[in-house]
Amino acid sequence: DGLGRQLLRAVEAAGLCTRYVQQLPECATSVIVVARSQGTPEFIQYRDADRHLETVPQALVAAATVVHSTAFALSKAPARHTILAAFATAYLHGIPVSVDWNYAEAIWGRKNNAADVFHELLSYAPLLKVSLDDVSRFTGREQHAASAKHYLDEVAAAARVVCLTCGAEGVWYRVESAPWQYRPAHPVAEVVDTTGAGDAFWAGFLLGWMQQAPPQACIDRALATAARRLVGQL
Repeated sequence: DGLGRQLLRAVEAAGLCTRYVQQLPECATSVIVVARSQGTPEFIQYRDADRHLETVPQALVAAATVVHSTAFALSKAPARHTILAAFATAYLHGIPVSVDWNYAEAIWGRKNNAADVFHELLSYAPLLKVSLDDVSRFTGREQHAASAKHYLDEVAAAARVVCLTCGAEGVWYRVESAPWQYRPAHPVAEVVDTTGAGDAFWAGFLLGWMQQAPPQACIDRALATAARRLVGQL
């Protein structure tokens, strides 16, 4: 549709390849309306095309440096099955998989199978990013950094990297079975909008990871990228 074509032009203008972007003429481009916020953003979803993601060629997955997805993308079938199949292919080829577990019941619906999907994701030893808010929503109870770390130690022990983002309180991260480490958030004079800060954080981390930077350097890059988003530079 027109919105989809506009997005493709924007991606091309940024110098990115759109060759493998699937286009479904019978579906509308999915849209998320997000309220500008200095806290956890509120949103309204209008979903169509994204949930119909078709099979990703195995050769394309096998050539990747990292294969990434989010809880949002995994929340609807048949896209969920397509993404999990791509993760399985990546894992068999020794390619890291990345998950931003931005879980929300409003996205998944009540009586969902998110716990089963999360368990399957962890079998691929992922690079896992999750926020304190995400852990609270997923477990159904308010979490603090200490309790969230304890929970992740129990359920995500197999993850290659775990990043627990805590907003203005910085990030706790753990590499495999090593102890948790902490990095403070970069100081920001004035927060313009928090929308997309978590995405910016993980984009910075993954860029560092793909460049084979050490974990702490990946975290520092992630924090710097998130700070740029908070002040409206991204």
